[in-house]
Amino acid sequence: MNKAQLEHILLSAAKVGGGRAVTGYCLEVHGLAVAKYAAGREKDHIFLAVMINKGMLRKKELMNRVCKTKCIQLQCIIDRIKRDFKKYASKHHDFGKYVPSSAQVLPSKTDITKQQFIAAVKERKNII
Repeated sequence: MNKAQLEHILLSAAKVGGGRAVTGYCLEVHGLAVAKYAAGREKDHIFLAVMINKGMLRKKELMNRVCKTKCIQLQCIIDRIKRDFKKYASKHHDFGKYVPSSAQVLPSKTDITKQQFIAAVKERKNII
């Protein structure tokens, strides 16, 4: 892997502290997700379910990344991604929407669904 390819999959974050600049590198979110799918631990499945539900991952990009890996469990990972997106992807994200502060506002069906999802994640139900 050459430097350009490596920079494509890593994000850099510069922080200035103590008079000198420090650059740290971290995985781009889809690269992180591929690593988590390959590891296949229970805690990774929970993490991925939340990432999918919060709209942090794009299915097409994730599938492209997985297909580029040399993994013996490739088909298993592809099947898991399809299942996870079908099960956890939210059709409506509420990022940046105004939420009234009135105590009289009743929870919407979406709010109840989100609360049920969070409870299921905490109980680790249906996530394997």
